[in-house]
Amino acid sequence: MNMSSVEEFLDDRTLQLLQKLSAGETLSSIIQDKQLRELFNNNLEYLISRLHMLAALRMIEYDHLIDDEESDDVKIVLTSLGRNYLEAKLRR
Repeated sequence: MNMSSVEEFLDDRTLQLLQKLSAGETLSSIIQDKQLRELFNNNLEYLISRLHMLAALRMIEYDHLIDDEESDDVKIVLTSLGRNYLEAKLRR
């Protein structure tokens, strides 16, 4: 992935997703968020792929919730790289 591909990937949709994730949302709440789904044209696979790409870039991490043993849900948190990127973009 070259730099222009990364810049293209880190578009306004990704910025809005990072803003939502800055609150430490769960995967289930992200999937059910109507505004985010509309932002990604109701394409759940595209939204999940975007999350995986953010994880690959080490901008987010998945934390398994151990409180609820019956749930497969995970909490999604921004890494320091993700927080720094979000703060820098919001300052512009």
